[in-house]
Amino acid sequence: MIKLNNKKYTALLISSILIVVIATISVTYAYLAFNDVQESTNTLSTSCYNISFKDEDSINITSYPMSSSTAFRTITPYTFTISNNDCQIGSNYQVILNVKNQTSDSLLSYINYSLDGTTTTRLTSLTPTTLPIGVTSTDVKASYIIETGILPNINTSKTYDLYLWIDETAGNDIMNLAFEAEVMIYSTPTSPQEEVLAMDYILSQNTVNEETPDFSAVATTNEGIFMAEDDYGTSYYWRGDVDNNYFYFAGYYWRIIRINGDGTIRMIYQGTSANSTGDDANAFSSEWADSQNSNAYVGYMYGSTSSSTYEGTHTNTNSSVMKNNLDDWYDENLLDYTKFIADSGFCGDRSLSSGTGIGTTTSYYGAYGRLVNSKTPTFKCTNENDLYTTSSNEYGNQALTNPIGLITADEVSMAGGVSSGTSGSSNTSYYLYTGSNYKIFSPYGYFNDNGTVRAVLFGVDTNGVLRRFSNTTSAHGVRPVINLNKDIELEGSGTSSDPYRLLGTTIS
Repeated sequence: MIKLNNKKYTALLISSILIVVIATISVTYAYLAFNDVQESTNTLSTSCYNISFKDEDSINITSYPMSSSTAFRTITPYTFTISNNDCQIGSNYQVILNVKNQTSDSLLSYINYSLDGTTTTRLTSLTPTTLPIGVTSTDVKASYIIETGILPNINTSKTYDLYLWIDETAGNDIMNLAFEAEVMIYSTPTSPQEEVLAMDYILSQNTVNEETPDFSAVATTNEGIFMAEDDYGTSYYWRGDVDNNYFYFAGYYWRIIRINGDGTIRMIYQGTSANSTGDDANAFSSEWADSQNSNAYVGYMYGSTSSSTYEGTHTNTNSSVMKNNLDDWYDENLLDYTKFIADSGFCGDRSLSSGTGIGTTTSYYGAYGRLVNSKTPTFKCTNENDLYTTSSNEYGNQALTNPIGLITADEVSMAGGVSSGTSGSSNTSYYLYTGSNYKIFSPYGYFNDNGTVRAVLFGVDTNGVLRRFSNTTSAHGVRPVINLNKDIELEGSGTSSDPYRLLGTTIS
């Protein structure tokens, strides 16, 4: 057992500076003091657990007020790297800025900082914190946690560029006032019994937006990561023209759709290269079913086409053509990787928006009402019978042969697509656009369309539009979706050139 008082921390001291509004002199202040390391005799040892705080440069503070753009252009940041060099067990860390008593409150209110050279934060917009138990520093006016993260396993690291400057709104009243602070890196090992989740590794590299996007508008820019509830808990999903959700697995590139509420990683096939487009971004082409003349055929699995009840029509008795083809692709390409693949399920929502869902009765299904009419997508599966899983699960129907499926219409909407039914809003910028037609998991409806009665599903077209596709017997591209286990060990940063991947994976 690791004792929590076996901590270690590193302190970087920034000397006091004299602020003169009209001055243009750049002054350097810094020295590094490595104070302590873990040496106690327990599960962890010095040879295994080591956090290094690498001093690569010193902090340059130009002692006059300036804008953020000027600061990022003219200041040489203090670059430091925090690394877990030797241990498979992870490490949590905090970057703490201790403001010293010698600092004037008037000046403190104008101090800005950045750790990435793009985002500006006013130091006093943060809530002051207390130092961790067992860690002391003298003459501290206030302590601010300016960053938190986790180094989940061996050979993981995080590099920061620290900028400090006086905001351009400061006036002559701050002349001759002093600022003194220290930067402290504080880390604790994670418990050997504690899981280091893949989601922790990924989210530690990203910022999560807390607001809800406008789902009536397409997402054409990099909007980042958002939160929504699913059947298991809080899910984190990528939206828009994101460039940090690439994953390399089983010899193929994928794009992360979301982190599921159970911590598993849900992702969609991208092809044999990171930037595959058109048919190259599809694993194969397939029709959905071998018929279109019943409501039953909208299901990934289905019941009797002659049943007089909804339950009989939509029971999971027969496999669709799509299910059989996806199972075959899984057996040929992913069977050897099954130990990494989770059984988190796929929602083929057959709840009704209108109609009975029986026989040849005109009917519209749940995703139609949510996405065509009201633009209110959800990750929650309305009917337990429609959450397909392979094994006993408190949520699913245990009907799957293999843990593989397709993306849902709601997930496409969350990612940045918009549907108006037969058409929708073009979006050639979000990460789900490939320039090819491909099928998705969600039923649309059953109806008489200009004399043709047919069962119809949603799809994504060559313009990135989330819309109604032609009948279930028409063939389109297929982009398989899988979920990876929550406790896999990862490396990479999620970019196309450095995708997330299982620890130790070689990209070929």
